[in-house]
Amino acid sequence: MRVSDNLEENTSTFYAELKKLKEVIEAVYRNEKFFCCLMKYSEAHNSADRHTGSKALIKQLIHHNAVGLIATHDLELAKLADEFPAKTSQLSFRCTGCRR
Repeated sequence: MRVSDNLEENTSTFYAELKKLKEVIEAVYRNEKFFCCLMKYSEAHNSADRHTGSKALIKQLIHHNAVGLIATHDLELAKLADEFPAKTSQLSFRCTGCRR
């Protein structure tokens, strides 16, 4: 999701994210075919709100058979793969040539 604030429309980055997520959820409910890739979203929230919202969103995507990737550092969210083993896969990527 590429979102940013828009001062002319009085829209914060947080609100722009919510609008984009709403579009994703509506497309899923309409059974539209698309590939969803969510990375580093909901950064404006506190940890508890981010986790609760992310978990609810992911469960909706799973229940509606959405296809996509979700990149997260939230280990609690990764446990959803254990809850829905027939519909999810958990992968871990490591960059061996990256600077640290």
